[in-house]
Amino acid sequence: MNELGLQWTGEQPRSDKRGRLKRQSDGKRAAPADIWQIASHPKEWVRQVQGTESVYYRAIGSAEALMAKAEALGQSRMKGVSSEVARKILRERPT
Repeated sequence: MNELGLQWTGEQPRSDKRGRLKRQSDGKRAAPADIWQIASHPKEWVRQVQGTESVYYRAIGSAEALMAKAEALGQSRMKGVSSEVARKILRERPT
């Protein structure tokens, strides 16, 4: 994720936090393209970020991205990907 994506994420209001990053521009700004590459909708990305350190432990992203991270770590799966989805992804991968 690039700097714009990180800035946009920090600008999003959260009910469980007192503040947020100050907007770099006037008015509401659309989510940058890299957010759309990570999640199917910007709200999904914000929910994933909110789960950091409480639901997710190592990585945030799509099931495919989490499985790629697991493989890079020498693991068979990552928390946040159900066993059924993990098996489906592994079956579909080219060998």
